[in-house]
Amino acid sequence: MDFLNSAVPIGRWFDVTVRIHVLFILYAGFRLFGAGAEWRDEAIFITMLFGVVLLHEFGHCFGARSVGGRAHDILLWPLGGLAFAEAPMTPWAQFVTVAAGPLVNVVLAAGTAALLFATTGDFSPRFFIPFSMMWYWPGSDSEWQLYAGMFLRINLLLFWFNMLPVFPMDGGQLLRAILWKPMGLRSATMLSAQVGIVGGAAFIVYGVMNQFFMLIILGLFGASSAWQQYVAARHGHIQEDFGYASRVRGPTLRQRAGGWLGRREAPSGPVNPNPGGWERRAAEQAEFSAEVDRILRKVHEHGIASLSYIERQKLERHSAMLREGEEQERRMRNET
Repeated sequence: MDFLNSAVPIGRWFDVTVRIHVLFILYAGFRLFGAGAEWRDEAIFITMLFGVVLLHEFGHCFGARSVGGRAHDILLWPLGGLAFAEAPMTPWAQFVTVAAGPLVNVVLAAGTAALLFATTGDFSPRFFIPFSMMWYWPGSDSEWQLYAGMFLRINLLLFWFNMLPVFPMDGGQLLRAILWKPMGLRSATMLSAQVGIVGGAAFIVYGVMNQFFMLIILGLFGASSAWQQYVAARHGHIQEDFGYASRVRGPTLRQRAGGWLGRREAPSGPVNPNPGGWERRAAEQAEFSAEVDRILRKVHEHGIASLSYIERQKLERHSAMLREGEEQERRMRNET
């Protein structure tokens, strides 16, 4: 399913187009209709949730741009938000891009908690316990303080929920970024995806036992996305940037020194830190170009809807490479 084609654009800020999925509109209408006389509080809650999720996704966008990536679209839907951000496939770049989203919730929660503590003089550690049922700050005696406590609670819930190590949520992606360097991208993706599959199954079981329909849907979506990532990594369709890959694939210090206990011999000439790197890169580019040609033929014959998730990722990567080439060519023409 192409999520963006089923969404309504509501504006463009900071060169990012924000869209609302039709399911989110239906979900909000269903909640307002079922709220009855409490529709006002329900409308305020939905508005706060909308705003917090939007700021969270903007955090991902700005995080991607801070490490040399790009971001042009945000989608809001009933299960949260999706920031279509592209960042370099390196551990640090991916970590910053993912962590920037929860960091927004931390900043908003800390500022709101400090304001409430300063105005009420009360503080309860129970308010910060994950998935606590407290929604209002203790000692609140005005309407704005009650709503500020609700705003704080929303930020805390989104932070705790997103930090669960269930791929593709932020916690699962951060787990992959942390494991990337010691394990390699392929193994780190497979392990984090397996954790995500187990976590998604746990969501489904908990949702069925407690009749929590949205958690069942989220579990199905999470487990499905984690399985797709696992298959993509297993078949080598997820690759890191060549610049980083050449550094990790080259001879290790142990290999160059003849073993940890061996004696290093002086090289007779310059040492190539990445033997065979150019040949590897040329082979990878040829394989990628052939795969893109196959995908384009499939689109021509069967339409864009026939593409799998992995094929869509490859086509988007190819489009990004073309945009980068056009941008570089434009800059060179301007300089000359």
